[in-house]
Amino acid sequence: MDHRAVPSVVGLPATTAEAVLQAAGFRMSPAAPMGTQMHVRSQAPPPGVQMAAGSLVSVIFAS
Repeated sequence: MDHRAVPSVVGLPATTAEAVLQAAGFRMSPAAPMGTQMHVRSQAPPPGVQMAAGSLVSVIFAS
């Protein structure tokens, strides 16, 4: 199975974070809210953790 390091998306705008995770082969949960200025406050698992491609990275948004 293809394992990859989870990138850091904390502090990024929601849509940018989603694009970064998708480019690295992951999915973001919840998906980026449309039409907001939300940023990622925290993520799990933390950056650098090796996970299977296609895995979910959970995020918490803050305005």
